[in-house]
Amino acid sequence: MRLVQDTRLIPGILTGFLGVFLLYHGSRMPHPRGWASSPGLFPIIIGAVLIGLAALLLIERWRDLSLERQTGDEEDKDAKPVDATPDATGPFLKGDFTVVIAISAGLSAYIFALDFLPYEPVTLFSLAIGMWAFGARSLLHIALGASAFTLVIVLLFTQVLGTLIPGTSSLIDALLQ
Repeated sequence: MRLVQDTRLIPGILTGFLGVFLLYHGSRMPHPRGWASSPGLFPIIIGAVLIGLAALLLIERWRDLSLERQTGDEEDKDAKPVDATPDATGPFLKGDFTVVIAISAGLSAYIFALDFLPYEPVTLFSLAIGMWAFGARSLLHIALGASAFTLVIVLLFTQVLGTLIPGTSSLIDALLQ
């Protein structure tokens, strides 16, 4: 049987808990003129996406384990010594508790920074660090991915939904007004 690094269980569970937390607190926020103007809309959308991502992680883990169990008996007959060292490409892909601590610290720093700085630079920097930490090495891909995500979120919430962005302000929204 081949030893596989399981990097989906703990992130899947943590992501699911965070999604449930955001859904619960977002639904308890006031919405006097409907959900489009509610401050709870953003946490509800993010919470729902996080729950969906957690479900996908756990389903992928379950499928891989099922496939491994099915093919494991055939591989055991011709078994060679198993290398138990994980093949991690990023600094946070070591498969231990430091991943959970690093992710939690990063989210906490992101939330804390939004109290003092505009949304765009904080989100752009956090996404770029996260992409690098989880294995992206192309500076062009990191810059384009983080910039595009930040721009789409700002435009979606300020222009399409007409609601506020978390944090002290939005640079793009200020330029558009």
